[in-house]
Amino acid sequence: MNQKQLLSADELEALLSGPAHVDVNPDKFFPLRLWIVGIAGVIWFIRLTVFTDEVANSLFADPLVREYMKTALYFRAWIMFAFMFMGFIAYKTGKYPALFFLGMFIVGSVNLIADMTIFYKDQFANPTIGFNLLLMFRFFMCYLLFVSIRNANRIPSGRDKWNPFLAFQKKS
Repeated sequence: MNQKQLLSADELEALLSGPAHVDVNPDKFFPLRLWIVGIAGVIWFIRLTVFTDEVANSLFADPLVREYMKTALYFRAWIMFAFMFMGFIAYKTGKYPALFFLGMFIVGSVNLIADMTIFYKDQFANPTIGFNLLLMFRFFMCYLLFVSIRNANRIPSGRDKWNPFLAFQKKS
């Protein structure tokens, strides 16, 4: 069986991040988006690893399901951390950032859909403002990752890459 590679990683990166033009300006909001996603991810990671019991108690009424799902929540936190770490390394090195942001987007979207069908089943029966804000926040995080995929060819260079206030600085 002849298994010829149809698409290289470089070609996939170019397809995901859009066409590279010579005169393209850096995306000044890219570092801000990265910091928002990073801080939200660290808070979520701490919430799922340190406060696993409280999260499980708030999600599941049945004690048997609650005990079973604690390990799933803990495991999910470490998977999320691993993808975020790889995404930040890709961002730092400039090696295939669109691919890693795509991975983070897929994991985040699949987790959101799984949460809506498994974890949030009871909350959909009696939605609260806090629950609605949580869903909006999670959709917003997925949107930020999608925009990061599309603008991966416009990542600022040098020290500007990590400056969350780059968008608010005057052009010199």
